Amino acid sequence: MSLEKGSSVSYKLVIGALLHALLGFSASHYTTAFNPIESLVKDFANQSISRHYNVTLDAGGMSWIWACLAGANALGAFVGAFLLPYPADKFGSRDTVMVFENIIELLAGVIQFVAVTWLNSVELLFVGRIFSGIALSFATYVPVFLSECAPISQRGLFATISFLGIPFWNTIGATVGLPQLLGTADLWKWILILPLIPAIIHLSLTPLFPKSPKFLYISKGSVEESIEAIIFYHGRTVDSNTVLAALDREAQLGRSSCNKQYATLREILKTRHLRMALFICVVANCAAELGGSDIATQYSTGFMTQLGVSRETSAWLTVLLLRAPACIAVLAGTILVERCGRRPLMLCGLGIGVFATGTMFVSGLVSVSLTSSIIGVVGLFCSLIGYYSGPSFVAKMLPGELCPQASRSLTSAICFGGSWVPAIVEIFGFPPLQQSIGTFSFLPLFALGIISFVTLFIYLPETKGRDVDDIIGQWVCKDFDKEHTHLLKPSDKLNDVSSGYGTLTTRESF
Repeated sequence: MSLEKGSSVSYKLVIGALLHALLGFSASHYTTAFNPIESLVKDFANQSISRHYNVTLDAGGMSWIWACLAGANALGAFVGAFLLPYPADKFGSRDTVMVFENIIELLAGVIQFVAVTWLNSVELLFVGRIFSGIALSFATYVPVFLSECAPISQRGLFATISFLGIPFWNTIGATVGLPQLLGTADLWKWILILPLIPAIIHLSLTPLFPKSPKFLYISKGSVEESIEAIIFYHGRTVDSNTVLAALDREAQLGRSSCNKQYATLREILKTRHLRMALFICVVANCAAELGGSDIATQYSTGFMTQLGVSRETSAWLTVLLLRAPACIAVLAGTILVERCGRRPLMLCGLGIGVFATGTMFVSGLVSVSLTSSIIGVVGLFCSLIGYYSGPSFVAKMLPGELCPQASRSLTSAICFGGSWVPAIVEIFGFPPLQQSIGTFSFLPLFALGIISFVTLFIYLPETKGRDVDDIIGQWVCKDFDKEHTHLLKPSDKLNDVSSGYGTLTTRESF
């Protein structure tokens, strides 16, 4: 393990993490925005289809339309995950989360607003939800961006701080749709463009933040720009030689067998340490979605109504007992992530998620009563607490901590995209499955949750305070180790040169 000498908390990094949390995750608003206005969205969809196709939907048809609109956001996020490597590799993580993400989010908001206000088109609303999902997928790269910028000893802290934006904007989305605010027939259309304000502000702040030191040094080979970025994000007391030496070891260890700048999927699968990192990241990101959090996010109001809770009470319970505690859980995570480590938080959160899906299953076995309502609400509560207390942010941090720069963006795309597969299945499948098999729809989540918990218990390493080359060095095969032992030691290709910054480090050949 190697920590940067002299590294201290930079106020610029603190401000940046908070701004990314408050502004960079505003696309998360669309995840919960439709939950409290379910009846209004269904009425709009029914009216739009009736006007355009002269068809009146029955309960089953409306259930599928509602599932498609709710799930379009997740479908877009799945697509966005595989678009992510292109801007991330070419322009860097900063431009991915501050330029591309916000432009796509602006487009998504305008499309949805026009669809509802002027065109009366449920199809265009669906398209807008797809774009909002793509923006959300790009936003999930914020923790990776901050992990590239922060000192190793503070990497988890700042990545977790930025992740506060997801429950924050989820809470706003669930709150503004209440009938006392914008959740009325005349006002609900304004919910669709609310996130555009933070998106514009976040986009305008892009020039104030340098690109990540890892991108500038490893991908672009710009030593002086990377030094400037290190000083900006780490503070002026940082020992830049130590930081650059660690970056150089990471760059060489992650270099593919074809000596390309970025590893291909084939090269990742053929290289044991890259393959293991990919496997763990995929399992962790998929496992995070198996605790029922997507059901709680999208359908908590309807689920509680089925258990005997009134619709108005369900909307308020969603805010007070589900969304607000989720913010508290992430706040607790910012404290615990550098104290307890990533592994305990991940496993503890997954365990709570397994308990949550089991509880929601039991709630459906009890006849509709106060007891069933309490059990169901407890299950929903635990699903979100389990998700936000660890798996939500730890899973998104792992590509930045387990993967070298050469394979990071592709691994992130695969694991972020893979995480949306169970989410899409849950969101699209839950309403019709609830109608057909009822509470037994929770059993697959319960079983898969147990399997993923055991898998990560066996394979997930602790990454707190460790360099990438230190972590994945345990998976380097013997042949690779014999041929490239210098990659696991301080690089001998670094020379000191004099500069206005003091002593800098450059590469002879890279």
